[in-house]
Amino acid sequence: MWKRVICIGMLLLFAGSMYYFSAKESREILSYHFKGEVKNVRYDRKGFPYVTIEKTTYYLSYNNWAFEHQIQNGDTLEKKINSFTIKLTKYKSGDVTIFK
Repeated sequence: MWKRVICIGMLLLFAGSMYYFSAKESREILSYHFKGEVKNVRYDRKGFPYVTIEKTTYYLSYNNWAFEHQIQNGDTLEKKINSFTIKLTKYKSGDVTIFK
């Protein structure tokens, strides 16, 4: 009986912490506001980019963005506050891609 209560408690604690950290990350990403040239870009093991725009580095880890290594130095990125939409304008071609 006690083992079951402890297991359920641990499961609830784990689920609650996952929800908390997910919500925290979403709030942080929603607070991003930028428009400018990508000075530097690097990707983590999961394929999420770290982009530097005007001396500030942003970690673009929102799961619905499928960047697939499309962002390159010289490209222009635009994101407005309280939005998950990112506009990518390619440096050489001027092609525009919207990520939501």
